[in-house]
Amino acid sequence: MQRGDQIWVDIINFKDWVNSLEKKPDNHEIKDLILYLDHFPLQGVSPIYSYDWIPNQWTGKGKDGSPPAEYKVTTVGFSLVRNDSSKPGWSHVLNQPVLNRRVIVSAGFSSGEEIPSELTLDKVTGEDQQFYLTIIPKFRTAFGLIVILGALIAFLALARYTHIIRDAAAPRRPDGQRPYSLARGQMAFWFFP
Repeated sequence: MQRGDQIWVDIINFKDWVNSLEKKPDNHEIKDLILYLDHFPLQGVSPIYSYDWIPNQWTGKGKDGSPPAEYKVTTVGFSLVRNDSSKPGWSHVLNQPVLNRRVIVSAGFSSGEEIPSELTLDKVTGEDQQFYLTIIPKFRTAFGLIVILGALIAFLALARYTHIIRDAAAPRRPDGQRPYSLARGQMAFWFFP
């Protein structure tokens, strides 16, 4: 996942979690949730979509011997956008220049109350579902480096075989070429992409 993508978070028994809070925020509805990445709140990243559903399974027997109970799941969708409010959160998450970064995804309130996060096994593959945030996109980075390298090679070829950085007003050297211009060379250096 990367910025601009959408992510859906399943919250089990949201109302029970809200009622268990010691300091319940004034606004404690689904629409008041924000996204948390690595336990850091992304202020301004609010839900774009949510719905409730009840799975066809029950909780297991409790540690205290309590019977299994039916539970309610609330699925909340967030768009991974960067705005003025979420800038400090994104700065914290994007501070390491790596290609992909493993992150912990959760939701919570802007007051600092975060819902505990738990990853479940993927239903198809049976593997852990890890979240990796793409910090530096591989394809776009490789494409950009290839374009810059191509431009550098083209410039060096033009500099060697044409008068692009030579002084047109200076007399020719004994080899028949005009001398290089310091001003044009500096301009080419500073304005090269």
